[in-house]
Amino acid sequence: MEARQVSSSLADNQDLVIEVLSRLPIKSLVRFMSVSQEWSALIKSSRFIAIHQKHLQRLNPNLCLLYGRSVRHTYTKPHKISLLGKEDTHLVALDLPERVQQDSNDKLIHIAGSSHGLVCLHPLYTSKNNPLYTWEEEIVVWNPATRKHRCLPPPLAFKGEKESTGDRPLLGFVFINDDAAEYKVVRISHSMDHDADGKFTYLTQVFTRSENSWREVKSCVPPGDYDFESHSSITSNGVLYCLASTKSVRYVFSFNLQDEVVHNMPMPPRYSHFPSHEFYGHQLFTWENSAAFLTYDEGQYVLWVMKKASGTQMPTWNWTAQITIKNLIQIPGVGSRQVEAFPLWGGGGDLYLFVKRHVKAGQDLVTYDRAKTKPRKLFELATGSIYRQVVDYMQSLVSVF
Repeated sequence: MEARQVSSSLADNQDLVIEVLSRLPIKSLVRFMSVSQEWSALIKSSRFIAIHQKHLQRLNPNLCLLYGRSVRHTYTKPHKISLLGKEDTHLVALDLPERVQQDSNDKLIHIAGSSHGLVCLHPLYTSKNNPLYTWEEEIVVWNPATRKHRCLPPPLAFKGEKESTGDRPLLGFVFINDDAAEYKVVRISHSMDHDADGKFTYLTQVFTRSENSWREVKSCVPPGDYDFESHSSITSNGVLYCLASTKSVRYVFSFNLQDEVVHNMPMPPRYSHFPSHEFYGHQLFTWENSAAFLTYDEGQYVLWVMKKASGTQMPTWNWTAQITIKNLIQIPGVGSRQVEAFPLWGGGGDLYLFVKRHVKAGQDLVTYDRAKTKPRKLFELATGSIYRQVVDYMQSLVSVF
């Protein structure tokens, strides 16, 4: 039998190598990057990342990140972000960037968005150099799978006036070009004081990965007296949505990160004039690539889905009551303990997560499966923590830089 020499060059066997490596977990691939510059370049290439991501999606199609904060100041790491799969019965704790955990007892963290394996964290913290109650902030883009993160440069400052420190800036995060791994962050804030007409001035700015700098979007949000409920914000299909209000009306604010255009959309009719305290526990979700609003009324949750009306020159939207979720409190095994449920996440249009807080004992994570039309208790959450937010997540090798 004639012996044949097999080439050791990666270029000669690249398709085979990609087929094998693309089925490995990210943790192994990170180690293989140190084998050689050639291997590192292959694993970092956009072609390989796309192939590997497809395999990951088939294995774990419904992942999410759950953020919780400890109510006890004795913990050295009070902020927790954990990984949860659709069929999981426990949370997998992730290591937050050290920059985010530093001085974490004074911080409030919001997940501004998650896309293509990257997560945008927005920690705000009390300034140690200022005795007044003011906020300082960081904006961090983080890949939980590779454990890499990037701290974005400080945002632009207001010209000739001070920015409000009483309200959290509104933040959105999205990918705008898959091939170039180009992502964009939008930040919207307002001035500390009213102008002569009793209106605030708003500053809208965007950051893109390739430019590595902030750019002002002029004449985006006109002067006014809008109140953005930034904790309610979501980003879906490249659009940032947020519950907002004036003194007389409530609406959904949206900013399209692709064309940088703002639209104000009305709430479902019966909810457009409710006072703010009546929206406690309500939340924006996405449902089949559309914005959706989950309301609580008369002991049941109703999911309203927003659709853009066709055949009109000016954009108009219609709301439809799509899903009604009943009997969320009556979960087998809970007993007669007094509880209250808060929506956390709507994933994939079929699965919804709620946290059930018992007045005197702990919390339960509850799932509502639309196909089965009934709630189910997943597991008990750790005591001493309050879980505030859940976002969709997919693992990837995409670089933060």
